[in-house]
Amino acid sequence: MERLRQAKLGLTGTGKQMRVFNEIYNVFIKYIEKFKPKFVGYEAIEKNRQSLYDTLMKRAIKESGIISNFKPISEEPFTNRNLLNTEFFFEVSY
Repeated sequence: MERLRQAKLGLTGTGKQMRVFNEIYNVFIKYIEKFKPKFVGYEAIEKNRQSLYDTLMKRAIKESGIISNFKPISEEPFTNRNLLNTEFFFEVSY
């Protein structure tokens, strides 16, 4: 649990951003191809990070070739609570 809390704290300052985001991208593609989730989402506080995650997700969806629609939703899909302005969820169709 402590590792999860640490992961949500923010920037690591290691200077390896491109390697980290490349790994996120590769894991995301493998995940959607293997599990075909109905919803995908991310959380980011900084605007530039939100934009980067959004771009990575859209690119991964195009390259996966298995997703037919990717629609933003305004409620957390499992609890139906309104999303915070740092949370982003999308409904996925195959």
